[in-house]
Amino acid sequence: MKKIYISLLLLLCSVGAVHAQRVGDITQGTLNELTMFDNRVKQLYGTYYFQKEWSKGKLVIIHEGKVKTFNDYPIRYDLGNQHIEMKVRNGLVPNDKQQIIKIIDDKYLKVFQFINSKTKKVNYFERCADYKTEKPLPGFFEVLHKGKKASLLKYTTTYVQKGNEMKTLGIGSRDERIQRKVRYYLSKGSTTFKIKRRKKAILKALTDKQTEVKAYAKKNKLYFAKVDDLVKIIAHYNSLQ
Repeated sequence: MKKIYISLLLLLCSVGAVHAQRVGDITQGTLNELTMFDNRVKQLYGTYYFQKEWSKGKLVIIHEGKVKTFNDYPIRYDLGNQHIEMKVRNGLVPNDKQQIIKIIDDKYLKVFQFINSKTKKVNYFERCADYKTEKPLPGFFEVLHKGKKASLLKYTTTYVQKGNEMKTLGIGSRDERIQRKVRYYLSKGSTTFKIKRRKKAILKALTDKQTEVKAYAKKNKLYFAKVDDLVKIIAHYNSLQ
């Protein structure tokens, strides 16, 4: 009788331990059948913002045919909605220091820039509508290099990645994540087209100076797939006569 009581006690302790596990933990053997899987909790991780922190920036806005520049205003770039959030003082109430947030999209916003909180360098953007792309793009290009003959552009958007939940096995997670999708464009002449960061694709796009560009990259050990190196390659192309 004593042995039976001890066995039952051990079984109850084992079940209790399984219930105490985190959601999605994998157990061993037959204990998988006892794992509690919580289907109610679902969270969204990541951010739609280029950077979460507010950063003082510069904006060039066109309204009613007039161009106006705003300097040193706290701004954030919402990649998901492709607009800028801007903090301004509440002008409706005299002497009110409280700030409100205004949203500005590419209908009025032509250019903006701010200091990157990680690199401490300036990120500069121009609206896509000012470039002739195959299909109209909403939002803004990050200008990595701008030259008279060619400009290198970066277009970043976001999407939601679904969870990897496997209900039958009691593993995985229902949580979703905000991921970024990055595409690179080359603006050359009157057209702007998507381009792959590959040696063959870049040299084909710069065919008029292909030999010089290839030699420059080889001499300076630059890689076409590396963004910083590609910026140098495009800059050299612009310097060629």
